[in-house]
Amino acid sequence: MALRDQIQTDMITATKARDEVKTNCLRMAISAIKYKASDNRGAGKPEEVTDDEVVGILKTLIKQRKDSVDQFTKANRMDLADKESKEIVHLEVYLPKQLDDAGLAAAVDAAIKETQAAGPKDMGKVMKAVMAKVGSSVDGGRLSAAVKAKLT
Repeated sequence: MALRDQIQTDMITATKARDEVKTNCLRMAISAIKYKASDNRGAGKPEEVTDDEVVGILKTLIKQRKDSVDQFTKANRMDLADKESKEIVHLEVYLPKQLDDAGLAAAVDAAIKETQAAGPKDMGKVMKAVMAKVGSSVDGGRLSAAVKAKLT
């Protein structure tokens, strides 16, 4: 089943279960996916949104929610921060399994050897090599921190 269809099915299930937070969160995700499909149609691409595009949309939505949590926490609005945190949990279900710290460290070490990186100036080459191998199974921020730690 396509990721888009899975989200739609889960939204219907959440609606029937009267889970308001999950329902609203998944509706918002479906709306963003439909918006991407209309963008594709306008750009002359196939209207169907691929699973990779859906993962990208979900990552963007999660990043927005994390930024909101930070802002709400700074403003001492814990009620809104908790709501955003719950939405993050509901969205992360659809992302590919993330690499653990040991797997990430191994991938970074292999990329450093492969690219013969010598210092922080080679960080871009190493990150590009790691992303080519592991794809969307690692968060960019975690990867950047791991590469920076190894190269300094």
